[in-house]
Amino acid sequence: MSANTQAWRASIVRRWHASHGARLCRWWLDELAQMLPLFLRRWFSGDIEWHVIASVGDQWQWCSPHATTPVACWSDTEAEAQQRDVIGKALEGLSPDSACFVLLVPDAWVLRRRVTFPLAARNTLRQVASYEIDRQTPFCVADVVYEIEVPAFAVNHGQLSTELIVVPRSLLDPLLARFRELGIVLDAVDVREGDGRKGLNLLPAVDVPRRTNRRARLNLILLASAVLLCTFSMLQWVHNRELALRVMQDEVARMQLEAKAVSVLRQKLQDHAGATGFLAERKKSRVSTLSILQELSMRLPQNAWLERLNIDPAGQVGMQGQGTQAALLLEALKGAAWLAEPAFQGSIQKDAVTSKERFYMVAQLRKPNDAKPKAAPAAAGSAP
Repeated sequence: MSANTQAWRASIVRRWHASHGARLCRWWLDELAQMLPLFLRRWFSGDIEWHVIASVGDQWQWCSPHATTPVACWSDTEAEAQQRDVIGKALEGLSPDSACFVLLVPDAWVLRRRVTFPLAARNTLRQVASYEIDRQTPFCVADVVYEIEVPAFAVNHGQLSTELIVVPRSLLDPLLARFRELGIVLDAVDVREGDGRKGLNLLPAVDVPRRTNRRARLNLILLASAVLLCTFSMLQWVHNRELALRVMQDEVARMQLEAKAVSVLRQKLQDHAGATGFLAERKKSRVSTLSILQELSMRLPQNAWLERLNIDPAGQVGMQGQGTQAALLLEALKGAAWLAEPAFQGSIQKDAVTSKERFYMVAQLRKPNDAKPKAAPAAAGSAP
């Protein structure tokens, strides 16, 4: 991460902590926490517990967030072994991942200056403040650790007024080394503000320890699990909707096939009805062959017979046969109910085998509505 990005991120964090919204959130959460039992308050507050080490007179006092009296007290004048023993007993039962230590620098070591910056330097206050240390303090930037007060407010003509906190390295570095020798790993260095701490961190970045926040890790795992479950639920819902849509599409396709089948059956029924009607109409409009045969059987004399009978679609009847007196057949067929305009086609010839007259006659079929009443048949002749 570049220096500009780090400065921008630090500026955003400072501005958030200095905002009224952050104060309101902290106050609201503190009020809600006071309504819970102590064990629930500890559980919701997370694993991180800040232990404050401050100089009181000629002693160092270690204060725990859940204790009303100091957990441990020791002096620099005591033997190192005795100091280690006191600190070791206080460290017993503390988790290195949950216990964080902040050192409150003695007030005599702290140099405070109220400084004003242009409004354009709001996002780079720490970087700009480094150029003011030489002018505001008797130290160089390399000889001190410094921090800018979190609340920075605008004054006249777009200026920012804030407080510069400076501590000489010549005093702080030996103290940090001393605490490391005693087995105390500091997470922050701060200054006093009333009865508490100001909320800054003067500890150099190289000395800040890396700690694993198990509660934060657990919360991240739970958050990731919740996101995965929500995603799975959404995908399952989409899958169910797709299945329902596929079922509906199959049902629609089946109904379309059934509709097509019904349409085909309706068309076949219409075709069959048309064909049946056509056949019935044709049968009604034409004389049946049986009626013609019956008519001819009644009209032809006993000495005449037919060898071939042909009826074409146009209603023309062709009759080929033999008889004793073929010329008399015209008179016999003139009164036929179903035959009209009987006539010979070709000449009448005598058959050499039967000695009968061979003839070929044609007639036109009458329509059923035009049929004549039946006349009496001709007198029967002798059999051939």
